Amino acid sequence: MKYPKVFSYLYVAIINAGEDSGALHEALLRIAEYRAKQEDMLSRIRMALAYPVLMAIAGIGTVIFMLTFVVPRLTNIFTSIGQTLPMPTRILISVSAGLRQSWPWIILITAIAILSVKKQLNTQSGRMFFSVFKLKFPVFGKFVFKSELARFSRTLELLIRNGIPILKAIDIAIPVLENEIIKNQLRRSYKDLEQGGSFGKSLKESKLIPLFVTNLIIVGEESGRLDEALSEVANIYERETDETTKVMTNLLE
Repeated sequence: MKYPKVFSYLYVAIINAGEDSGALHEALLRIAEYRAKQEDMLSRIRMALAYPVLMAIAGIGTVIFMLTFVVPRLTNIFTSIGQTLPMPTRILISVSAGLRQSWPWIILITAIAILSVKKQLNTQSGRMFFSVFKLKFPVFGKFVFKSELARFSRTLELLIRNGIPILKAIDIAIPVLENEIIKNQLRRSYKDLEQGGSFGKSLKESKLIPLFVTNLIIVGEESGRLDEALSEVANIYERETDETTKVMTNLLE
């Protein structure tokens, strides 16, 4: 594959399977449908975050403007009164003075912190830490978990439906995810399947994946309809993440 950054291995594998089976047009249609669903989910998340992010930026900008331009002008009025100011007012004046005097250091420290986080994200330990943090974070953690399972189930369903062998399909689907904790568990279950075990039973033993998901996968494996079971899992979690997105949008606004 000459252009891996443009065409992911997922799409290449589906197209190859479509060419081998003589159903290339169906493979391309399924890729288009898959991309449409993924983009629709990402679009809803972006729309949910757009308004709160705008309000946060406007709020932070307003606070900085008040502390750096408005409060210093009012300070002269306060000091000319010649009386002892209340504690909250003295704290506000001190914060304003500190912000005006130390703003280069604040910008430098913020830049260093951002660069440090980005550097940590490029390491295995850093990715593991942030993966655990995301899953443990209240409310947001469940949303991340459900969206990751929905993405994996939909991707694996698409690959199996296009005739990709189960082991190769799982190997292709795992890198689609971002959370290292979930990916590591799927890799362990992949090894169990490679050694002749059951993918669903291995996931069930992990205690990480919900019971109804593992039961659906086990039934799908035993009945030869794993793609239908994965489609059901994906539909459930996509519906739940859609509802959560709407609730989060209202709360954030």
